[in-house]
Amino acid sequence: MFGISLITSPNCGLDPMQEKARQESAGKEPSSDRITMLAQGSLAMAAGVSDVGLVRRNNEDAIFVHHSAKLLLLADGMGGHQHGAQASHTTLDVISRRLNPDTLVQDLGEATIVLGLPMEVAGLCSLVQRAVDAANDEVYKSNFNQHLSKYSGTTVVGLFLLENGYLLFFHVGDSRLYRLRKGRLQALTTDHSMHAEWIAAGRPGLEPGKQAITRAIGPHEFVEPAVGWDKWRKNDIYLLCSDGLTDMVPEEDIKKDLAAKKQVESIAQELVEKAREAGGKDNVSVIVCRMEKPG
Repeated sequence: MFGISLITSPNCGLDPMQEKARQESAGKEPSSDRITMLAQGSLAMAAGVSDVGLVRRNNEDAIFVHHSAKLLLLADGMGGHQHGAQASHTTLDVISRRLNPDTLVQDLGEATIVLGLPMEVAGLCSLVQRAVDAANDEVYKSNFNQHLSKYSGTTVVGLFLLENGYLLFFHVGDSRLYRLRKGRLQALTTDHSMHAEWIAAGRPGLEPGKQAITRAIGPHEFVEPAVGWDKWRKNDIYLLCSDGLTDMVPEEDIKKDLAAKKQVESIAQELVEKAREAGGKDNVSVIVCRMEKPG
């Protein structure tokens, strides 16, 4: 089963190696270890950028931007080198096939309906749960079959836009979804992490590290995504991002970039560059989506 909820609601110090890497990268062209995806659809424009950063040798993040810009996915793999990358790419491959906007109309008609929700949203909630279950099953079985001493896994955050003015979002782990509306930046997801739980509990005792997540795709046989829905409006901007951005760039700086009157690709590239300029300690991935059609 799954719960449906609409969640409304510093720069890190650099060691000498990271400072040297930051200085050497200043003024250079974007990294060659960078993936860019663009889409223009009937509802929105979207751009995704994924970069290896300045410290890691491999990029374990993955992004997916459907050609219609109706389905956007981002994952942050963990488990080291190829295992984390395999987990993130497998997860996005499975979910993108199961939530393909080109073929979803028939699937929605066969989905389980949840009372109290618009029909399309209710049907999509059921399909999201199935898609996440399938992705988790695939990664979990791969972990088991490879006899890994430490199971790999991945976060995931997704956004699905519907023609009727609604959208649905879901996540597992600490990859986030933000919305900028009329100058206000709002996080629509809450991290599945020890640190977030510590804050929610009133900050008792010692502060836990931010890297300890409490849910992920792959390490365990079952996982439950957090699912929410909302109505979109024209000129809303949505940001999906990995912690490679939010651990390096303050939310106020993120807000300024999203509010700039620029193309979504330029905004996405600038956010990634800011994470690299702040040290680029981790892979950094973002997807920026601007609603173009009146809601």
